[in-house]
Amino acid sequence: MNKKNRKKMRKFTKVIKRLFLLFLILVLVGFVWTYVKLSSLNNGNESTATAKASLKDPINILIYGMDNVPGSPASRTDTIMIMHYDPKTKDTTLVSLPRDTKISQDVYEPQVIGRTAKLTEVHYDSQLAYDINTARDNLINTVKNFFGIYNINYYVSIDYSGFSSIIDAIGGVDVVPKYNMKYHDPVDNLVIDFDKDKKYHLNGEDALKFVRWRKNDAGIDSGADGSDLGRIDNQRYFIDCLINELSSPLGMIKTPILISKGCQYVKTDLPANKILIYALSILKSGSDSLTSETLKGTTKYVDGADYFIYDSTGNKEIIDLLNDGESESTVDINKDNISIKIINCAGEDGLAGKLKEKLANNYGYNRDNIITKTGSSLEKTSSIIVDSSSSISDFDSLCDEIGIENISTKSGYDSDITIIIGNDY
Repeated sequence: MNKKNRKKMRKFTKVIKRLFLLFLILVLVGFVWTYVKLSSLNNGNESTATAKASLKDPINILIYGMDNVPGSPASRTDTIMIMHYDPKTKDTTLVSLPRDTKISQDVYEPQVIGRTAKLTEVHYDSQLAYDINTARDNLINTVKNFFGIYNINYYVSIDYSGFSSIIDAIGGVDVVPKYNMKYHDPVDNLVIDFDKDKKYHLNGEDALKFVRWRKNDAGIDSGADGSDLGRIDNQRYFIDCLINELSSPLGMIKTPILISKGCQYVKTDLPANKILIYALSILKSGSDSLTSETLKGTTKYVDGADYFIYDSTGNKEIIDLLNDGESESTVDINKDNISIKIINCAGEDGLAGKLKEKLANNYGYNRDNIITKTGSSLEKTSSIIVDSSSSISDFDSLCDEIGIENISTKSGYDSDITIIIGNDY
């Protein structure tokens, strides 16, 4: 190579080095900007109800969307789900919690609404009675205690008023509706009009209509059941479409715009470094590693309101997954056939009924086999008596479930388990 060519090569190499240095600076600036933006999400948003986890451990993140109630200072949680992520398998499971789930009053006793709360109303009722931070923590604790989930590690709350802006920021989302969606509400000036199996590119306004749709106008069949479960199915589908959009090369480029917009409407106690690590891992895995589940139960009209009645026995597999494969209960019995008598000898009304709801809703005992009564005299000490002819052998787990440590076995009782509630309960 002659002197002239060597000079050109040195000049070219110098340009390449400068371009590479410029690229590194831009990447560093972009990373710092992203980190600072994400750090603002958990600034002052720590919760005492969550249990932080290391990056190597599976995590449960409670995600909920807040819908402002017109004329009220409080918000209902319109969409509630738990995202379970396992860093070892890279699998993500979204578990939708029906918003109309009937919450037993021993888990959450309403302060304002004056009746047994639905899951969607826990945040609303708590915010009216206290403040938004207490509402958040009460919601997290209610989810843990009612469904029997050991830990919620982090939370993410999304203000629905900013949902449209976030979708617009990424340029919209492609969907193909699974149902005919035809709904008109002249009071709210709301028109939802999507045809089944037709491809749409939804902007922010239409995306909000899409995820909030539940049923059609009277006389128009959609193919969905018209309950909250149909809306959950639709929302899960939209999340799949959103992840596909974000995991595309173009979606990756739009990430800074998404972060900038989303930070205005999102609160979380996830630290910035974990947001980046979890988000990149989930997006890299794509929708193939994402599965969705909905809790099982039945809808029922109770005391003037429509409720979703949670089936603890039918959801054991899902709850075990959220608890990393550990069963909430290890009592070695067939709970469907166990008879229980609860005698309230504490002198305080309602304790036997609350314990009955706890055993039925949280631990899978057959509600029809639980009877309650008021004792004829007061007792200082609570106790559990197991009939010696029963098949119950795991007394430690039984005590944990009932919340009473004093246990004994005796013969001649007309129930497999007799629970006496005393003043110490």
